[in-house]
Amino acid sequence: MNVPAHLSFGIFSGFLVYYLTQDWVAAFLMFMIQIGLVLDYLFKKTIHFEPLHTVLALLIISLVSFVLFPAYSLFIFSAYSLHLFLDIFVEEKIPLLYPLKTKLMFPLKYSEKFVITLSLLGSLTLLFLILF
Repeated sequence: MNVPAHLSFGIFSGFLVYYLTQDWVAAFLMFMIQIGLVLDYLFKKTIHFEPLHTVLALLIISLVSFVLFPAYSLFIFSAYSLHLFLDIFVEEKIPLLYPLKTKLMFPLKYSEKFVITLSLLGSLTLLFLILF
């Protein structure tokens, strides 16, 4: 996903978790996972590989979060795995199954614009529900 898609989906997932749990820490973690995955853009430019957009990274981060933050490990796993799931449908290839060379992708045209639009509409709806 591109930066606006990461940002809008991060905001949406944060609001959704807050709406469901009333826990600002969990909501902030959902947001930060989406924003943190933008770092792969820098990795792609420097080392020509996106290590954070792999199932291997998902498993490592989930295990570390389970050890360090057991109360929030489910939120971290959910945010990360949902992001990788959405990335299956974008037009840019990601190394999801690394170290395997197989690309598991089903690119949909305009999928990033769809994520942005749906995330913004969902965010506005949830913000309204949270405030009123």
